[in-house]
Amino acid sequence: MNNKRLSRKQRERLFCRYYLISLDAQQAAKQAGLPRPGETGPLLLTDVGIQEYLKELEDENKHLLMAQAIEGYRRLAFSSAQDAIHLLDREFDPKNAENLDLFSVSEIKTSPSGVQIKFFDRQKALDKLYDLAEAREENSTAPPLVDSLCDAIAKGAQALSELRESQHDG
Repeated sequence: MNNKRLSRKQRERLFCRYYLISLDAQQAAKQAGLPRPGETGPLLLTDVGIQEYLKELEDENKHLLMAQAIEGYRRLAFSSAQDAIHLLDREFDPKNAENLDLFSVSEIKTSPSGVQIKFFDRQKALDKLYDLAEAREENSTAPPLVDSLCDAIAKGAQALSELRESQHDG
């Protein structure tokens, strides 16, 4: 899409759509062709008109939001810690941090003795995925893609839970 011909209002509406996909104000502003995305994106989120339009879009896209939540929990439950390990390397250049996938990192602390990295609880993410899948079975308004994803997640979470229980018992 050629953003050069769009009005400011059109760019802001485009920003809202990109924001709902990525939940990253700076990235959405950049994709919408807005100037100074690092400042403009977060600032737009404080605008009442933008907030109202985002709410309107969210209401239209509840299924998309559920899929995003499921994807977020899936990433927390199954993502690799490999990129976070790069932070422990003393020769790591912080300028390269933006290229790392640190989605599953909940906290990073530095001290004279080194770097401490805490991750979100994978078991809690699996439990939440399982709960979402069960809720999905009770409310059959989700689209087929979400149905099959929820079913697969529920089966995987149940299998992991049973495996964990058998390891504790054995």
